Amino acid sequence: MEVPVDIVTADISEKALDFAQKNVSQFKPQKHDSLAIDVLDELVHLQDQSFDLVICDPPAFIKNKKDLPKGRHAYLKLNSQAVRLTRPGGLLM
Repeated sequence: MEVPVDIVTADISEKALDFAQKNVSQFKPQKHDSLAIDVLDELVHLQDQSFDLVICDPPAFIKNKKDLPKGRHAYLKLNSQAVRLTRPGGLLM
């Protein structure tokens, strides 16, 4: 099945990116960019791009009560960036 779209995957984990590459290759997209980045710090570099579909699957930033303030900030920052990357009428998951 050929998909006439561009796909960008971003993760800090090379293992996750390898897994994504295997899955994406089944759909034969026009273009696939794989970014090994810390999305909390580097997703802002994609600010000149927008996407019809953004799937945001964050790690567990809050593992216990002491992580609550820092974790809340991390979720807010990541979700704000994901919203900005989603085109008007697009879907954020």
